[in-house]
This record gives sequence, structure tokens and C-alpha cells, in this order.
Amino acid sequence: MILFIYSLAVCIAFAEAWRDADAIAVNAPIDHAARWMDRAVITAVLMLVLVGLGALSFWNSVYTAIGSAFLFSAAFRYRLNTLRDLPFDYVSTSNVYDSVFIGLFGFNAGRTAYLTKAIITVTALVAYY
Repeated sequence: MILFIYSLAVCIAFAEAWRDADAIAVNAPIDHAARWMDRAVITAVLMLVLVGLGALSFWNSVYTAIGSAFLFSAAFRYRLNTLRDLPFDYVSTSNVYDSVFIGLFGFNAGRTAYLTKAIITVTALVAYY
């Protein structure tokens, strides 16, 4: 189940990145907090449904939600940057999340963000199994 949800997270991340790239191209505002909240609510509802149906245990739903969120973030960043012809590890101060990594790691912020997301995604996968 977790691998299916991970795959779904990557597909949605690519679609969201495309949408954001189009918005950025025309200088349209992006409400990062609202989009994050939408995805969080959808993920929570999906996990509750899967637990309710007996498809996932409570803890496996937690591991799946956390792992898929960080995988989504990495896939989204990669696709958005490539759509914008930016380096794959480009980060921006336009959102709080990236700003934290920039503040902590400076030049290596993007790569450190990817590494952090990879560690959390794999840890959630290992915990699931």
C-alpha cells in the first residue's frame, strides 16, 4: 500500500509543480500555506479511510502519511526547478520551509533539504515494513 501511495504522491507533486510553474511564469501569487493545508487534509482523510477499511493499521497510516509528504516535497521541488530551468537543488526565500534550510545551511540548503526528505521518506518506508 505504501508504495502505491508514494507513487501517487510523486504524480500529484509533478502536477502541482506544473501548476506552480505556470503561476510563477505570469507572476501570479501562490498561497503556499493554503495548498499545504489542502494536501494535509486530503492525506489525513485518505489515511482515516484506509484505517477504517482495515487496509492500513494506525501506525502504518502515520508512516505512510509522513513518508509520502516528504517524498511529495522532494518530487515537487525537483520538478518545479526543472520546469523553470533552475538547478535541481534551487531553494527560495518565498516560503518558510526553504527559508529555514537557507538559514541553517546557506549554499547547501537545497541539497540538505533533499537529503533530509530522503532520510525521512526511507525511514517511514522501513518503519512501515
